[in-house]
Amino acid sequence: MAAKTDQQSRLSLTTKLFDSWDNVVIFNKHNYTLYNNIVQKSFATAKNNSVKSTSIQHINSSLGMIILMLPVFVVTAFIFNKNWHDAATMAVLIATLPRQIQLLQMCYALIGYHTSIGVIKTMLDGILEVLQPATVDLDTYIQADQIRVKQTGDIFDSTQLPKQGRVTLVGNNGVGKSCMLLKLKDHYQERAYYLPAKHNLYFNYKTDKAHRGSTGQQLIKQIQEIREDDRSTIVMLDEWDAHLDKDNTQIIDQYLDELAQTKIVIEIRH
Repeated sequence: MAAKTDQQSRLSLTTKLFDSWDNVVIFNKHNYTLYNNIVQKSFATAKNNSVKSTSIQHINSSLGMIILMLPVFVVTAFIFNKNWHDAATMAVLIATLPRQIQLLQMCYALIGYHTSIGVIKTMLDGILEVLQPATVDLDTYIQADQIRVKQTGDIFDSTQLPKQGRVTLVGNNGVGKSCMLLKLKDHYQERAYYLPAKHNLYFNYKTDKAHRGSTGQQLIKQIQEIREDDRSTIVMLDEWDAHLDKDNTQIIDQYLDELAQTKIVIEIRH
């Protein structure tokens, strides 16, 4: 249990460190102060739990060593008391003491290894828990009757998608438009390509260290790469125009029109 608590506090600290970019590098004083306080508390908790877990591990090993030593000492004392006048027996007893001590040291190491196995298992379980995706029922976040197609005004039917063309989803904030795209991606898997508003997806153009450009210029390269290299039949974009100027919006709009001639483009506009 101590090892599990230790692992959870480490993962919690690691999670908070991922937020360092916005809170430390940007350095808004208010956000930085709050973030620093939270990280310090999380670090102190992780340190205390780590010390506790390690202490319990060594205490268990030491207790096991003492328990193993007691019968050895009792038997040795009994033999010594019964045969103290027998020089040959005493010589044998003294000669075997180093080996007994060596065996006890090995037992101490074995007990330590046994405890360490539990700690390592807990760490691996924690890593697997982080890597295992959480199961979310997207339907609970989607108000399907509130999501409409801008081009027709009809309620969007996710079960009846055209083979090509452009579909713009509209609806009030909170009706689940983005969740609808995620649901479609989960259903169609490799046949659908999903481009979220914010992401760290890898693209070929990013391998060029000299690549530069605004948000709009980078999105243009992403759309071009999707059009040329991706083999999906459904392309979904979530609020792709949220931070673009008029010129870049028009360019990408044209690219999407061209893409919609061979694929179905489902989009959410800002």
